[in-house]
Amino acid sequence: MTSGARNHKKRAADKSAVRWVLISSAVMVVLYCVNALGAWIPELSEWAARLTNVEGRAKEGGIEIVEALLWAFSTLAFGWVALQLLRQSAAGPLRTRLSGRLLWCAFFALLAFMALGEETSWGQVYGWYSAPESVAAVNAQEEFNLHNLDVAEILGLGPDHPLVPYLGNLSHIINPIFYAFFLAAWVIVPLGLRRNRLRSRVWTGYPVPPTVVSSFFLANLVAWLLVDRLLFDVGELFELSISLTMAMVAGCALAAWKEEARAPAVDEAAKGAGPRLAPAAVLDDFSRHPRADAAAREPAAPGGVLD
Repeated sequence: MTSGARNHKKRAADKSAVRWVLISSAVMVVLYCVNALGAWIPELSEWAARLTNVEGRAKEGGIEIVEALLWAFSTLAFGWVALQLLRQSAAGPLRTRLSGRLLWCAFFALLAFMALGEETSWGQVYGWYSAPESVAAVNAQEEFNLHNLDVAEILGLGPDHPLVPYLGNLSHIINPIFYAFFLAAWVIVPLGLRRNRLRSRVWTGYPVPPTVVSSFFLANLVAWLLVDRLLFDVGELFELSISLTMAMVAGCALAAWKEEARAPAVDEAAKGAGPRLAPAAVLDDFSRHPRADAAAREPAAPGGVLD
């Protein structure tokens, strides 16, 4: 693929990302306004709470359903790309088939699946089943999930124990870790890769999101830190922004793979090397450093896939 064609495709991908970020931003602004109305106008508080799940008052509806759908899409998109990457090199031994890009896509597919399950308490919030009594007894919300586990109850800590406020609901520990992980995943790591600060081959094939997507997540993080601490509860809105960001990154990964799948094969039979995939579809893997053959091909975006 020529440099001009690559730049054209990058500009098209950037325009698509900008469009989805603008739509997502508009949705977030509207929902923040809904929360503000509920916080400042008592007559609208119940309506706003049920729509945006303020203080967990609408676990089975409102934006919870949207979040579940976004996590499901991310699971399927990343999982499909990982499966296609595995099938693409099905002829070789397993070790040589596990490219960095495949492993990262599989990792994020698994992560999205876990988030989907935990978000819906593995289907319990929709009335599909009831949590076993033994599970409900040690869960702060009596649900079938991990993030609401009452670790204080499991450990037999008394109500006056200083750790009860933290261990009475495991989400008090897990949520900050969850948020920090995505700050690293969609802002810090991409920034390090773009500036060539992360040189380990562990990052080979990492799904670097477009800059505008990273900016969307960072803006929502700042909004949550300010509004939630100073004005009113927007914790659920921040979790929605996380699922939106994940879905946009997954969509970019899926679009990139489809574009590469349409790239023509490069015929090198005349050179004695046999046919191989076009450069756009050649994937780095953990068997070599991602920059080892930089001189042999045109420069690619850091992380090698999305931006």
